[in-house]
Amino acid sequence: MIHPEVNPLREWKQIILQLKGLEKVDGRPLYKYRLSTKEFDALEDFLTNWVSDYGQHNDFSVIASQPGFSDLFVLFCQNGGEDDTPERASNGSQYLQI
Repeated sequence: MIHPEVNPLREWKQIILQLKGLEKVDGRPLYKYRLSTKEFDALEDFLTNWVSDYGQHNDFSVIASQPGFSDLFVLFCQNGGEDDTPERASNGSQYLQI
């Protein structure tokens, strides 16, 4: 069952695909979906807030099973591992608090 709180996950996935000029995932390697610093920061804020809000009433297995979450989380992790900007390098790697 799709919960109303899940809709933002799907919306975010669609926004990211549109930014990359895609209608759906096309099988390209994950690194080809590279996010800009601004996109990554926005995704980090969204995921942090969504997990915080949704996690108040659900354990992580429920959160992780929501359609769209794993896609966004993997994209976040793939892009967040590289401190290639002065802002990220000076602050060290930031991790989503779950």
